[in-house]
Amino acid sequence: MPCRFGFRLQEEGMILGLEARGWHGRIRRFSASVVLIFLVLFVWLRLTSTHGIDRFGNGLAPDFSQFYVAGELAATGEIRRIYDEAFFSSRVNALFGLPKEADSYPFLYPPFVPWLAVPLSWLPYPVAASLYLVAMSALGVGLAWQVARHCLPDREQALDAAWLFVASIPAIRCLLYGQNGMLTLAVIWLGFLAWQARRDWLCGCVLALGAFKPQLFVGVWLWLALFGSHRSRAGLMLGLLFWALLGWIGGGGLWGQWVEAITHVRDSVKLQGQMHSWLNAFEYWRPWPQGVEIIRGTTWMALVGFWLLALAQLRRQGNSTAEEAFYLALGGAVWITPRFCQYDAVILYPALVWWWSRSRTTHLERVWIICLLTGFYFGDFFAVIRLPLLTIIGVLILINQCLKALHKRASIDGEC
Repeated sequence: MPCRFGFRLQEEGMILGLEARGWHGRIRRFSASVVLIFLVLFVWLRLTSTHGIDRFGNGLAPDFSQFYVAGELAATGEIRRIYDEAFFSSRVNALFGLPKEADSYPFLYPPFVPWLAVPLSWLPYPVAASLYLVAMSALGVGLAWQVARHCLPDREQALDAAWLFVASIPAIRCLLYGQNGMLTLAVIWLGFLAWQARRDWLCGCVLALGAFKPQLFVGVWLWLALFGSHRSRAGLMLGLLFWALLGWIGGGGLWGQWVEAITHVRDSVKLQGQMHSWLNAFEYWRPWPQGVEIIRGTTWMALVGFWLLALAQLRRQGNSTAEEAFYLALGGAVWITPRFCQYDAVILYPALVWWWSRSRTTHLERVWIICLLTGFYFGDFFAVIRLPLLTIIGVLILINQCLKALHKRASIDGEC
């Protein structure tokens, strides 16, 4: 009996040789089924909610509520209390009719971010949250297709990648909970497209928007410093200066409080099964045995040094390797940042599609991609057994990609 699913490595282009008739349809039906299930679940939770709180204790777009409250505080002149965790949590809980002392997350975004949310804070919360969810859903679908079409010349393969992204757990987590991962991905991708179109000033200014979540943009900013023009670097610096001044003037000098807030995050916020950075992986092993802190710092510095060496090697080979370096920079930042949540994995989508499309991609990388897409529900399990599996696999892949860059010869593959 002939094999219905033919997977084969190709020397050029896509890794997957989808020889089986109807395989594209199976991928899309599976993805559409996942999206439909979560959509039905979302509607059911909203219809059966009590005073806006669903059966899992969440309000409508709970992560978005932080921005809404931050916008309110900026609009009413109370922005100086934005990093007062008890006060801020009480305002967020008041949105959903919860007790003031109910557990909530602190506000950890830079002090200029509340001003960006002011227009939405003028609307009733259900209206603002609904508009935000619809806008992020449309943005996510558009990015899924645009990124896939850029990296995958074959339209059928691009459709498969786009469907899988929309149905992935990180993407669904962003959309159902009101996270801003799609905005982060949009800034990264638009900056990259502006660079490709040689719109240098625009590229720098767009990537400067990443200051709202700087821990995720370290790699991309470094890539622009290495491969960008003088104009793109100047655009980035001017953009960052603008946001710094807005945060200083509008927030009354809150940058110091922001630094204090992000460097003293309580353990209940740091220790989550859905966090995948290398530094955070060690939180699984608290209380740490003696010497673990030294191991954590040493391995982190070694990993960062190896990553920087690989980027430098690509830079020595000229701008012909700039696109490959972009994906390596994007992926590497994941492991050097101390805070990378599961829903932040949506920003890896361009790198994952590009790596998957390369003939040199390994089985380990494909396993990791699948784990990222489906691994949300295993987060609590990994936390219980104290094994940060996704982080470990991801670090191995980063090392593999860096090794490829270090052994890269002058001749490179064609652009995707």
